[in-house]
Parts: sequence; structure tokens; C-alpha cells
Amino acid sequence: MMLGLPKLLLLLVLAWLAWRVYKRWQTQRLSLPKTQKPGQPPASSSEDMVRCRQCQVFFPASQAIYAQGDSFCCEAHRKQFLSDT
Repeated sequence: MMLGLPKLLLLLVLAWLAWRVYKRWQTQRLSLPKTQKPGQPPASSSEDMVRCRQCQVFFPASQAIYAQGDSFCCEAHRKQFLSDT
């Protein structure tokens, strides 16, 4: 089966374009951080974590409820801790 020169050139150009698209996609996929999915914005800066005095779970400091120098994850744990002491 003999291809004409124009058909052969067109086939080579299409193969080259497909290869370029594949390599660009692969480079972009590998350049994303492992925890970031395509289309997601970059992760924001880190935040200090604190431990709930009652249940010992770590959570962001911005969500903490503070009482008597201790941090709590919720109002119920703050009340429970203060009633136990």
C-alpha cells in the first residue's frame, strides 16, 4: 500500500502534533504538587494547630475557644473541662 507524499506528510504532522500535546499535558500534570488536583487553587499558607484540653484533638488555632489559658475545640468541651476542675 503506497501513500502519496502529501498524505505521508500530513500523517507525520498529525503524529508530531499529538506527541507535542501529550508531552505538554504530561509536564503540567507532573508539575502540580502531589496534594493538589488539576483545577484547584494552590493551598493557602499554613496555620498553627492547637490541642483541645478535653479531647486532645489538634485543630486550627483560628477555630479555638480559649478559657483560663487552655484551648478547646468546642463550647461543650470547654464547659465540661471547667465543670470537672
